[in-house]
Amino acid sequence: MGNRPTFWDKHEPTIMARGSGAGGPLIPPHPNEHRRLSIREVARIQTFPDTFFFFGPLSPAYKQIGNAVPVLMAYQIASIFNNS
Repeated sequence: MGNRPTFWDKHEPTIMARGSGAGGPLIPPHPNEHRRLSIREVARIQTFPDTFFFFGPLSPAYKQIGNAVPVLMAYQIASIFNNS
């Protein structure tokens, strides 16, 4: 599948759990240039707080974020069980 463009005004179906060299979401900063989303940008999409740090090489960090349940979604699910 490779790298694919991501558009700010459209829904992104998923954050791919891939390493830094195997493709993933891109954003268009310029009409003729593309770049990969940073670890922080991908973490924000998954609702990780900016105070959460990912240690180690980039590839495992992208995989960790891609495999994660979004933080706010996990919080909401836990709240339902806590209130039952």
